[in-house]
Amino acid sequence: MHGILRKLQLRRLFFVENVVDSVKFFFLLYSLTYIGAWFSGFALVILFVIGVFTIPKVYEMNKEPIDNYLNLAKENVDKIHQTVGEKVPFLNTSTTVAPATKKEE
Repeated sequence: MHGILRKLQLRRLFFVENVVDSVKFFFLLYSLTYIGAWFSGFALVILFVIGVFTIPKVYEMNKEPIDNYLNLAKENVDKIHQTVGEKVPFLNTSTTVAPATKKEE
């Protein structure tokens, strides 16, 4: 019984049978989205602050394995870059073309 009444109430609010109630309902929904977005941004700020103080300590404690994995990743990226440069030569920016010489007439 309550489910039917809720559906009727939502239908009344969405189809604007009463303008004042519908405006209040949409203002409530807008406010909740604004508050939700603010808390989402606030959560990102908290995670950033935690990361600023945690990541240096983790790196200090595990410097060798992290450096090994970073070097491995750098080697793989360099290998992929070299392969792409060989397969698609017009994307290779490291080669320089000699300037054309002018013929004197």
